Amino acid sequence: MLASGAGLVTNLAAIYWLKTWGPLRSIKIFQFSMSLGLIAIGLSHSLWLIFVGIIFVGISFGGTGVTQNILVAWGANHKMRRKAYSVLHATYGFASLAAPFILILCYHFKFTWQIGFLFIGALSLLVNLWSFFVAEHANDPPFPVASFHRSQTPFRTILWFAGFNTLYVVSEILIGTRLVLLSRREWGLAADRADQLQSLFYFLLLLGRLTMSLFHFKTKTRSLMLASISLSLVVMCVGILTHPSVIALCGLTMSIFFPCAMAYTYEEQPQGADNIIAWTLALNSGGVLVMHWGVAWLSDWSSLKLAIWVGPICLSLCLVILLFEKMPSLNKVVSGLGSAK
Repeated sequence: MLASGAGLVTNLAAIYWLKTWGPLRSIKIFQFSMSLGLIAIGLSHSLWLIFVGIIFVGISFGGTGVTQNILVAWGANHKMRRKAYSVLHATYGFASLAAPFILILCYHFKFTWQIGFLFIGALSLLVNLWSFFVAEHANDPPFPVASFHRSQTPFRTILWFAGFNTLYVVSEILIGTRLVLLSRREWGLAADRADQLQSLFYFLLLLGRLTMSLFHFKTKTRSLMLASISLSLVVMCVGILTHPSVIALCGLTMSIFFPCAMAYTYEEQPQGADNIIAWTLALNSGGVLVMHWGVAWLSDWSSLKLAIWVGPICLSLCLVILLFEKMPSLNKVVSGLGSAK
């Protein structure tokens, strides 16, 4: 919660630090913040130093989440953007699979858990230092003027894009953080079997995004998003009613949505996409915080099997929002109401 809170504050302030530093300098600053935070946790011998490290890591997560999505859009043309975003967000699935192996190696070689954080922190610092020695080439295309400098995006437009993105992210994080607990508490699966299901979810997430990066699909981006959300909704509902192993298959159905959503933002709002991305990541952080609190409360009040239905509810709302955008008559009603006010 501490890291998520620090990330949320960073996201909310994104418009200000992006205008001051720009995305390229910002990502280097936040990469350095991540290195400091991980090394602080690795060197910690007291709880307060762990808290300080967590705050630095949370700040870096919030900052890099915004900057990397903007830089990928700036560096890829519209034909390659979906593929570029798929590669970027495939690293999330890879990191989720790799993290437990680092701890297993530490345990195998009888290292303390702090060594794992020091290793990742040192690796992050090396990448950060290397970035300062990467020179620009003469034939590199110039960065575009950021949309947060050149345009004012209507808040209703920002809210629409950020809204369906956040509903998806909440559903994905819900599965990623609760699948093991659901499998053990509600279905009585062994610990190793529950861990395997979580690994399967992240592996399928990685596989789907790598597939998107390797093959060209002529299908429209919005159609891919609608297919992803619809299939994920069906699979998750079936999994909750039958067996958690089915829920793990959501990794495949969900995998293409977020990369497509980022590309879709630049397709539909090229003049204001950078601004929208910054607000989207902020709302994502807030939504995840609310989800963790709400699911924990529902689990205590009733059961995790009831609380997990938050996922299908969010997916349903995401689907409705995406469909709503293409209903002119309803859009006119909303516009009329807004004008009346």
